[in-house]
Amino acid sequence: MKKSIKHLSIIILTLIISNFVSAQLVRTNLSLTNPERVTRIEKKKVKSIYIENMQNVYFTKGDKFKLEIESDKKTIQNISTDLNSGHLRIYVPRGYKTASSNIYITYAENDLELKVNGISILEFADKFDFRRLYINIDGIAETIFKANADEIELLANNLREINCDFESKTFKFEGENIKEADFKGQAEKATFMYKKINDLDAKEYKIGELSLETLRSGSQKFDVTGEAKVDAIYCDSLSFTGNPNIIGEKDETCEFTKD
Repeated sequence: MKKSIKHLSIIILTLIISNFVSAQLVRTNLSLTNPERVTRIEKKKVKSIYIENMQNVYFTKGDKFKLEIESDKKTIQNISTDLNSGHLRIYVPRGYKTASSNIYITYAENDLELKVNGISILEFADKFDFRRLYINIDGIAETIFKANADEIELLANNLREINCDFESKTFKFEGENIKEADFKGQAEKATFMYKKINDLDAKEYKIGELSLETLRSGSQKFDVTGEAKVDAIYCDSLSFTGNPNIIGEKDETCEFTKD
């Protein structure tokens, strides 16, 4: 009996340690020789954020704003943060290379303007509730967004992969040079304007009315229940579910299909 209790205690202790380690090392994807995690800004009102030349950026919901940076001690010293009238900039000064770092942002406001350039991963770890969400991203390997809002606007260029889970009254997307784009959720009205997207899958994105302008793109899938105004040039295929009323123009290279 004592032996069984001892074994059980060891198992429980192992699980506790394992869970603690997992919680501390969530998706760092970094090779840090002398890691350090510091709180740079806390309990400030921030309404717009500009981030450039970091490694990974993660957003979580919270009651108060908080910015934490995880990197090598030497690298942290080279990361600059400027906060002016609610506008936050996180960057590496000119002359330094891209910082191998994890940026953790706890965000609490109802509106967000976010601009991000030249990073590997950008992720909303929680699903946010906004009145207005504006995102401008360029040169990112992987992005994951989850948000509810009255109004969402997304500008995206030079991405490998973008995944969006959005629910909004209105949604506007402009993009170029994207390998894979996936959308799910719903919007009463949605505008898509893009070119050079290899694969766009929005068949799990329930759209009431759609305005679409597409140029030199591959496979594109939409779910529309109302009117779909379409202008398509040099596209591999456009497929629609939801039995929309399709109005618009296409050249001989495009093919419309309704499932």
